[in-house]
Amino acid sequence: MRHVLRIVMAVAAAGLAFAAPASADADTNGYLQAMVPQYTFLTPQQLLSAAGTVCSATQAGKTSADIVQQLQKEFLIGVPEAVDITRAAVVYFDC
Repeated sequence: MRHVLRIVMAVAAAGLAFAAPASADADTNGYLQAMVPQYTFLTPQQLLSAAGTVCSATQAGKTSADIVQQLQKEFLIGVPEAVDITRAAVVYFDC
């Protein structure tokens, strides 16, 4: 399982490194339009809260692996969902 987590994190890190640059302003609508259809088991408020968690954790200097684990615990989601939310928060909210 740890091997799979390492691979997922490496892929996520690579995706973040090559992601299109985000605008200076937060793109709440774009984030929700991208995430709500995929994650119908989370409310828009939960998705925004998760993005806020990502941005706060990033600003606090946490690693992406720590952020993914935090999202898993707080929102009861799997690794792929947590990685995707982390990626989207970084892209849409420039955090």
